[in-house]
Amino acid sequence: MSTYDKIEEVDENLYNDDFDLTSLDTFQHTLRSSTGETDYDEDHESDRESADSHRTTRIIKKFHLNGNRFARIDVTPPDVLLNEAAENADNFVEKNDVDRAIQEYIRCMALARIVYGDGHWRLANAYANLADAYLDLKGFSEQALLHAQTARNILVDGIDEKESSLHKNEVLSTLVTTYTTLGKALNAQNQFEAAEAALLKGQRVNESRRIYGTSLTHIDIKILQALGDLAMKRKRYDAAVDYFEKVVEETVKLHGDESIQLIQPKINLGCAFQQSGSNDKAIETLLQAHNISDSMVTDGILRAQTAEALGKGYLTLATEEGNKCAMGYFKESKELLLDHYGLSHANTLRVTDEIAKLHIKNKDFEDAIEVIVNSMKSRSSLYGEISCEVAESYKLLGGIRLSQGDMSGACKNFKKAYEMMTAIYGSNNKKSVQIQKTIDFIMQSPQMKSERLANSSKNNRAHFSSVCAKSQPIGGFKTT
Repeated sequence: MSTYDKIEEVDENLYNDDFDLTSLDTFQHTLRSSTGETDYDEDHESDRESADSHRTTRIIKKFHLNGNRFARIDVTPPDVLLNEAAENADNFVEKNDVDRAIQEYIRCMALARIVYGDGHWRLANAYANLADAYLDLKGFSEQALLHAQTARNILVDGIDEKESSLHKNEVLSTLVTTYTTLGKALNAQNQFEAAEAALLKGQRVNESRRIYGTSLTHIDIKILQALGDLAMKRKRYDAAVDYFEKVVEETVKLHGDESIQLIQPKINLGCAFQQSGSNDKAIETLLQAHNISDSMVTDGILRAQTAEALGKGYLTLATEEGNKCAMGYFKESKELLLDHYGLSHANTLRVTDEIAKLHIKNKDFEDAIEVIVNSMKSRSSLYGEISCEVAESYKLLGGIRLSQGDMSGACKNFKKAYEMMTAIYGSNNKKSVQIQKTIDFIMQSPQMKSERLANSSKNNRAHFSSVCAKSQPIGGFKTT
């Protein structure tokens, strides 16, 4: 019996002679097994399929089964599939197809284990790339931390020294990616000391690669950016300014002083200037970013981001003219975000909140109420009807009503916020307790006391009937 006669579980579609394979160039040759047997036909075919999404040539073998049935099986070597998956992952990242890019990075990890085995630096490289993709493309810090730690453990504990010495530059590059991703993931989880240690270690390893003559500017930028983000989160704004200035400097060297790549570093630097109290420098830097985005960028998202940052920058001036400019930039940002995302998106709602708060600051209370109420449905659909974000909106509405002297309306809004906060966090949570104190304060106001007294009098009033009682009872017995 032929070896391939036993393959009965193969899908019936594979047995069909008319099985469709795109871009298939067929050539014939004789395959011989290691034992010298030829249980398949001498006319056995080996096919090559060129996939549209990559340059890899896929090898498809057609095996003769029982009767006139054939099975086509992909026998492309795993090292070829690994190169294919890596190329596809890069292509999907360029197209911003995040989910498919992640799938290809996962394929790379599995194929690297098959090709190179456990303890090889190329497996560590696959884990490091997957961790970096999870963090940068999806924002998943937990998964990124897990895979980056696996990559570090392989590199530190288990790699073949002889093999790694032949590819030392690549191994060091993998270490840089691993430590940089570790630092960024730890920063996202507020583990600041460990994050700083990992980033500085990645920076030192990167410096050691310069002896190989490799251009490292883009990696330097990535590490400096991560260190600047960490400094901002730790409220070390002067250090953040230093890091972001270096990022801008290196970006200018790499891409020029009017490049699209300069927009995000300028935004980061402007925000750092703003937090450090250098408002004039902040606005100047953010205007530079906005001008570049207006002249060179067709993507509305980046333009919306610069407009939002400029709005926040002008707010820090604390002047009437500054507030007016801020409102203009916030509205510009919101329009761009509405065109791209719609209202039911976190970025759009964040800018909407800035507009509402600025209306409150300008004492345009009715405009603020309109903005908040109009966004409430979208906020509920995005975050859920019982959520912190919706509760915060009710708190904001309550604060506006309180500023207007509408104690009854303020009390209703704060009570809704309290119900949501207690449902989420419980009544002993700090936020719930704070809202309850505000409600108690409102209830002690003269307006609310008068309202409660009026309601109490109404409830205690006797019920009137339109039918009056008669002096003589109806019915009874006749007396003589």
